[in-house]
Amino acid sequence: MTKEENEKRLAYLKNIVLNLPNKPGTYQYYDKEHTIIYVAKPRT
Repeated sequence: MTKEENEKRLAYLKNIVLNLPNKPGTYQYYDKEHTIIYVAKPRT
């Protein structure tokens, strides 16, 4: 992975995190390659 590709992927993942709901739980997201990304959020 090139530096540019890595930076694009990081920006994509940061956007996902910034748009997560405020409710507790585990959320399932798919990237454009259909890779599942799990993000667990603790209860606030």
